[in-house]
Amino acid sequence: MYLLTPACMDIDPENPHNEQFVANLVGSLIQELESKANSMMNTDDLFLARCVINKGIVGPGLGLLPDSNAEIAQQLDFLSRHTQETGGDLRKMEQEQEAFALQYHECTKLNAHLQHVQTLPQNQQNLEVETKLRRQKEMFEQMLNQKVA
Repeated sequence: MYLLTPACMDIDPENPHNEQFVANLVGSLIQELESKANSMMNTDDLFLARCVINKGIVGPGLGLLPDSNAEIAQQLDFLSRHTQETGGDLRKMEQEQEAFALQYHECTKLNAHLQHVQTLPQNQQNLEVETKLRRQKEMFEQMLNQKVA
């Protein structure tokens, strides 16, 4: 749908006789933007398009009017950077969560191994293994406690 015909460009938005036409034109533009936004597959693009649609200024009796192109471009740039930063933060948190889960699993394995060694007859070799496992377990528990704190 081509909204801005040459006849539209000659309309004075300040003229009260053109208010209804301009309001309809803006409504059609917003409807077209929403239609395009709904057809987008990329969630980042969809988010940004919805922000552009929802961002606006209120004109005298005209309802919602879009901001200037420069301001929209600036907002899109800001939102795009913010989205990338948030995505980076999310990836970092996911990596930290995965590292925590791996360390917790390793600590659980050490604890099970330590309990098994404690059931074995006490000889020099078993005592050394038990001491080694106890140190490793304490190290893992300390790392996990630091992450939780």
